[in-house]
Amino acid sequence: MSIPAPVGKFITVEGGEGAGKSTSLEFIRHYLESAGHRVVCPSLPDAATSTFDEHVATVCGAARANNCSSIRLVGQSYGGLVITVANDQIRDLVDRLVYLDTAYPVPGKSLFDLATIVDVDPREVTDPYPPFVTPLEFDTEIWAAVPKLYVRALRSRFASITAVAARRVDERADEENWTYLELDTGHNMMLEAPGQTVALLERVA
Repeated sequence: MSIPAPVGKFITVEGGEGAGKSTSLEFIRHYLESAGHRVVCPSLPDAATSTFDEHVATVCGAARANNCSSIRLVGQSYGGLVITVANDQIRDLVDRLVYLDTAYPVPGKSLFDLATIVDVDPREVTDPYPPFVTPLEFDTEIWAAVPKLYVRALRSRFASITAVAARRVDERADEENWTYLELDTGHNMMLEAPGQTVALLERVA
C-alpha cells in the first residue's frame, strides 16, 4: 500500500473559551474549505478536566495523523500559547505560526501570568483551570526562526493584553520574524468575522 504524500494544511487551534466546544473552528473550517484550502481543526479537550500538555499533544497528534507538512499553525487567543509549544515538537512540519489576538508568549509564564504582567486580573480572562496556569516551555531560538503573523482585533475585550503583544511584535519584528496586521472586530475573530479572518489567512496560504 502506498503512503500518501504529505500535504500542506492549515491547522487551527481555538481559544480557551472554545476548548471542548469547537464553535469557532467549525466557522473557520467552513470558510477555509470553501476557499479551497485543506484544514485540520483539532478540538482541544475540556480545559476543566485536561492539561496544557494534553492540548499540545492534541495539536501535534493531529498534524502527524493527517500526514501534514508545510503547516500554517493558527492559534486564536489561548490557542496561540498552545501552537507556540507545539511548534517545538513538530517544527520540521511547520512553515508559519499565526497568532489571532493572543497574549505574547514568554517562556516560564502561563496565561494567568501573562495577564498579571499587564495588570489584568487573570480571573477576568478565564477560570484557573490547569492549562491556563501552566508555564510555557519552548525553545526561543527555534520559535524566533519561524515566520510569524500576528493579527490584532481592534475591538478586543482583552485589549490591554493584546496591546502589549502588538508592541512587542513591533519591537522584535526583525529578530523574531513577525508580520503584524489588524482587523476591526472583537476578540473571537474566527467567530465574529470569519470571512475577513480567512482573507488574512490566505495571505500566508
